[in-house]
Amino acid sequence: MFKKAVTDYNIAIGRVFKFVKNDNKRVRAKCRSEGCKWEIFCSWSNEVKTFKIKKFVEPHTCARGFKNKQANKKWLAAQLVDKLRSYLTMSAHDAFEWFKRYRDIHVYDYQIYRAMSVARKIVEGFERLQYQKLWDYCKELRRRNPNSTFGLTVDRPTLELPPTFDRLYICFNANVHGFKEGCRPLIGLDGCFLKGYYGGQLLSAVAQDGNQHFYVIAIAVVAQENRDTWSWFLSNLLGDIGQYSDNGWNFISDQQKFNSKIVKFKGKPIITILEEIRCYLMGKMNKHRLKANSFVGPICPVAQSRLDKSRKDSSYWTPEWVGDADGYKFQVWKRPQCKVVDLGVGTCSCRMWQLTGIPCAHAIACMAYNNLEPEKYVHSWYSTERWRATYVPYIEPITGESDWHQTELSPIEPPAFKRPAGRPKQRRR
Repeated sequence: MFKKAVTDYNIAIGRVFKFVKNDNKRVRAKCRSEGCKWEIFCSWSNEVKTFKIKKFVEPHTCARGFKNKQANKKWLAAQLVDKLRSYLTMSAHDAFEWFKRYRDIHVYDYQIYRAMSVARKIVEGFERLQYQKLWDYCKELRRRNPNSTFGLTVDRPTLELPPTFDRLYICFNANVHGFKEGCRPLIGLDGCFLKGYYGGQLLSAVAQDGNQHFYVIAIAVVAQENRDTWSWFLSNLLGDIGQYSDNGWNFISDQQKFNSKIVKFKGKPIITILEEIRCYLMGKMNKHRLKANSFVGPICPVAQSRLDKSRKDSSYWTPEWVGDADGYKFQVWKRPQCKVVDLGVGTCSCRMWQLTGIPCAHAIACMAYNNLEPEKYVHSWYSTERWRATYVPYIEPITGESDWHQTELSPIEPPAFKRPAGRPKQRRR
C-alpha cells in the first residue's frame, strides 16, 4: 500500500524515483534526478506495532517530466479498471486522452493497448473462464425466464476429453410472444463475426414492429457459420414460433440492422457479449413500451407520417368514379399519368398500397371523393393496439455471477483457435 501511494504520488507530479531499500520491514525511495534531495523512508515500528514514515524530505527540486517509465502497463491497467466498469465502451483513444487530461502524463500507443487488454480481462473476465461458466449461465437464464429456450451444444468425442463449445441458442419467451402479437410475418436472418480470441459467429432472427423498428426474436452463437448451423438455428426458431406452413412466415437474408447495433460488443468474451445483448434488448423493449403507451392515435407514428405525406401528394391527383354499384372503383389522373384504384379490395395499379399496407396518394384521393378516413384503410400491422401488444411482455432480470446456481456438469472448453488464412488485414473495418 505504501509503495503504491509513493508511485501514484510521483507519477501525479511528474517525477521519477527509485526504491533504494525494499524488503518486508523497510522501504526507502529517492528521486532519480541529480541534485534533488527528495526522499521518503518507511519502516516497522515496534512501539506502535505498525509501519511508520520516519523520514520525509520534500519537495522535489527537479523539473517536472511528462513521460514516466514507472507508468507501466500494470499501473496504467490499474487506473483503467474503474473507468472501464463505468464506461464499458471506452476506446484506446479515450484512454489516451483521459491520461493526458486528468493524469497529465503522455503514454505510448502500444502501452495503452496493452493496458486496455489487461484491464478488460479484469473487468470482463478471461475468455476461457467464461466458456467454463456457460452451464451456470444458461441455468440462471432458464430459472429467471421460464418457458424460454436455451440450447447449449458441446462436442465431446470421448468421455476422457473435456466438452468443447459448439453452439448456443437463446430465445426469450417474451420476444416470441411479442413477435406473434404485433410483428408482421417477415423474418430477417443474418450472421456476423465475433472478434474475440476464439472467434465464432453470431446468428440472429429479426422482425419489425408496427413502428418499423427491428425486433429481435432469437440469437445463437456458433463456432462457425455453415449449412448445418443455419439448419440447426432455423429448426430451433421454428420450434419456438411455429412452422412457417401454419403461420405464413416469410424469410429474408442479410438483415443488417441488428448487427450494426452490437458492433461494440463483438470483441468481448462470450458471456459478456450475451449479457450486453440481453440488457440491450431489455432496455430497448422497455423504451418502446413507454413510447407506445404514451402515443395517442389509431396508427403508429411512422405509418401516420407516411400517410400524411401521401395525403398531401393526393391533392395533385383527380379521381374519376367508373360507376360501379359500391362506389369503390376509380381511375385517377395527373395527366399524362393515370392509375386504377379499387377501394373494395385495397389495390392500386402503382402497387404501393399492396406492398406497404399504407394507402398511396392515388387511393387517398379516391377516399376523399367518398369522404372516407384513410386511417381505417391502413393495415392492422400498423395499429397502435398491436404496437402496444408487442411490448407487453418483458425479459426478466438475472442475478450476478456470484449468485448463480452451480451445476455439476463438466466445465466447457472454448473451441479450438484457428488462425485465419492469409496475411492479417491492416485496414480497419
